[in-house]
Amino acid sequence: MPENHKRPPPRPPLKELIGVRRTKYPDMEQHEFAKLLGITRLHMTAIEMGRRTPSTELALRWLSLLAPQARLDMFGPLPVIEERLGLLKKLQKFAPKTYAA
Repeated sequence: MPENHKRPPPRPPLKELIGVRRTKYPDMEQHEFAKLLGITRLHMTAIEMGRRTPSTELALRWLSLLAPQARLDMFGPLPVIEERLGLLKKLQKFAPKTYAA
């Protein structure tokens, strides 16, 4: 019998990230900030409310606009980035001299 696919558990809203955005750009509306990111307001809202996960590129654009207050962990778990960081750590163990260069 085929295994039933279940949706992942809902993610909480990214309140800390929203707070940083509102603090850094207090007079900017959502659609204006989304335009700076190069996405629609609905896409941005879906990410902030935890309904979608941003791509690596989008998360980095977001962080650059909210620097230095924003941190990568404000987006919650990002499996793609966490996997790449894990691979980099493994590479550092195998070739520390190459990694230092």
